[in-house]
Amino acid sequence: MKLLPSKYDKSSLDELFHEGTMPEPAALAGEWRVDMLTGIVPSMYRLNHRKVIEIGSGGGIFGSNVLFRDAKWGYFYVEKIFGRAFGFDDRPALLIDYNRTINGEMSRNLRDYVRCLAPGLFLGRFCYQFGSRLIFLGYFTLAKID
Repeated sequence: MKLLPSKYDKSSLDELFHEGTMPEPAALAGEWRVDMLTGIVPSMYRLNHRKVIEIGSGGGIFGSNVLFRDAKWGYFYVEKIFGRAFGFDDRPALLIDYNRTINGEMSRNLRDYVRCLAPGLFLGRFCYQFGSRLIFLGYFTLAKID
């Protein structure tokens, strides 16, 4: 089951993202089903693509992407971000930042910007940081797995 209908295009997703709200980073703790909606990266929904996010003992929020049953990749931190730094609008969002030494060189420049659409449903902008330039690659959803 898709999380949002495939009829959504970039313009309508831009509007939804703009209207979304920024929750506390701890709201992402848990397991989330990922579905790529637009962009250059195909959906891995059928491969059981998930983000597993935890609160560390020091209060930091971190996680990884998971495919199939337990193939982990793309380790990240979650934090609040404010302002035009994410290249869309001036409203705050959560940043999923892959700049960790455990990731490969290319993966370290990935940046996801996430806002809440409804309880248990988030819309994210998948981007790549190339120097000081942020390149938009597509939209994805996160849906809470109970």
